[in-house]
Amino acid sequence: MSRLLYWLSGLLPCRIISDNCNPYLERYYVGTALGVRFHLHRFVGSDPARGLHDHPWPWARSLVLSGWYYEQLRTGTRKVRWFNRLSGDTFHRVILGPGHCWTLFWHRAQYVKPWGFLRSLEGETALMWVPHNHPKDGSGTPGAWWQTAPNGKNEPHRVPRHG
Repeated sequence: MSRLLYWLSGLLPCRIISDNCNPYLERYYVGTALGVRFHLHRFVGSDPARGLHDHPWPWARSLVLSGWYYEQLRTGTRKVRWFNRLSGDTFHRVILGPGHCWTLFWHRAQYVKPWGFLRSLEGETALMWVPHNHPKDGSGTPGAWWQTAPNGKNEPHRVPRHG
């Protein structure tokens, strides 16, 4: 399955999500229909350890196509093997298991808020929501990035297939 997904993703517009030049997510645009946006996600690393984050949509869903991951939540950590449901108030962090993980991810196309992180205040045990500062290269900003993005096979920072 991962071989087929790697081939298919090579035909789709690609955006590499990185932290300090280390890719952890490849996002491929599949399409938008009836106000719902679809992406193929390939997790090649864990979300950076910078706190739990939320999303700018009122809801999102994820169907695991290959592999699996752990999801760290405010209430603990769980293993996601098949399906995940997120609300705009879900704060989480994806921790990759062995190998890469492919998911079909869909969400409402309209942003309803900025996204950010739960961070502890210095010397405090309470957590505070802090808006995400988008990278200077614009890679984390909203918008129709797929209109100008290279296809996966032409993306120079795409992680090679393994397994």
